[in-house]
Amino acid sequence: MRRGIIVLVFFAGLIPVAAFSPLGEILGEWFSPRHRSETRQFAETLRLVTDHFVQADSLNTQQLTGDAIEHMLRSLDENSEYLPRKEAEEFEIETEQRYGGIGVEVEWVDERVTIVSPFADSPGELVGLLPGDQIIRVNGKSVAGIRYREIIEKLRGPAGSKIAFSVFRPSSKTELDMEVIRQVIKVDSVRGVAMIEPGIGYIRITQFGTKTYGEFEVALESLEQQDLRGLILDLRNNPGGVLSAAVDIAGEFFDKGETVVYTKGKDSSHDKLYPARTPLRDVDYSIVVLVNGGSASASEIVAGALQDIHRARLVGTRTFGKGSVQTIFQYRSGDAMRLTTAMFFTPGGRVIHKNGIQPDVVVPLTDEELRKLMLQRRYLSALGKDGFTDKYGFEPIEDKQLEVALEVVRERSLL
Repeated sequence: MRRGIIVLVFFAGLIPVAAFSPLGEILGEWFSPRHRSETRQFAETLRLVTDHFVQADSLNTQQLTGDAIEHMLRSLDENSEYLPRKEAEEFEIETEQRYGGIGVEVEWVDERVTIVSPFADSPGELVGLLPGDQIIRVNGKSVAGIRYREIIEKLRGPAGSKIAFSVFRPSSKTELDMEVIRQVIKVDSVRGVAMIEPGIGYIRITQFGTKTYGEFEVALESLEQQDLRGLILDLRNNPGGVLSAAVDIAGEFFDKGETVVYTKGKDSSHDKLYPARTPLRDVDYSIVVLVNGGSASASEIVAGALQDIHRARLVGTRTFGKGSVQTIFQYRSGDAMRLTTAMFFTPGGRVIHKNGIQPDVVVPLTDEELRKLMLQRRYLSALGKDGFTDKYGFEPIEDKQLEVALEVVRERSLL
């Protein structure tokens, strides 16, 4: 992920609470003779450049070193990056959601800022952004060749300020110009809690934050008090968020201590098990989880975990495939680097990253259907059918994925 939750909100996505480690202490212990030789070669290159380059007097050696490190890290994968001091400080702010933006999560894919999913009710969702859209211009200027962080900085800004940007939509091979007012994004993560028909409850989770687990518990208990025999958990377009919330929500349906998800890295210091922390719920009802290409990271952990233990069936389309762990290592200078150090695995040993989670029942939707459903979800109940149709120019459409989920729940629950 070169992940940012642009609210731009950059969540600590699946960075399981940041490890800022001093590189200076590591280097002396780690350098083998071969690595010392490579380091000398780099130092010699820098010396030769500063001694002999025709415009050496205008060189900034700190910038040269940073550029070299940045290029090295970017050659590893889409998630690793070099963070100069200012950007390292901003990264800490980003994880705390303290600034304004357009309200989407993004990933750096094929040298483009790509939308993972817009947040519910965010400016990005309201203007019609869809998973897979690629940012190509900001305020009329191309972002081709610009560093990822610089693009993010252009998208961010004070709440209430206006921003224009253009996206390329690969599914339809079209370019779209958009304009929004930035907002500070505050999203209630658990929504739509209801018994949608006798015996079948519905809970939608829009993201995983620090309060999501508590909200989910309250919602689930309210449904269980109403003769719950089937549950639909909607994780569509949920870009993820706080790892512990995902573990705790999935863990409600695991035996206490049973592994919900685990990580494996190059060395054992990055290997970790995340067990269920509460006793298994003393209930017996069927569960269907709705997922799509906008379901990422923490959403994939919940969906994959419940699928692996056969506690739930998944309906929709393959999830995004974002399941790597980044660790922040800080230099003594104040600069830092973010390095991919481990991968997440479902309880059954499946790699989430780049693979995603395949649903048990595939129900595809077109971009147009997805756009209409997003509008319906936000405005239909408030405007009513006639008002909604007048305002948006189409009659409400059937949510085919939800209808199939209902069929699966009914069948499994014998309703």
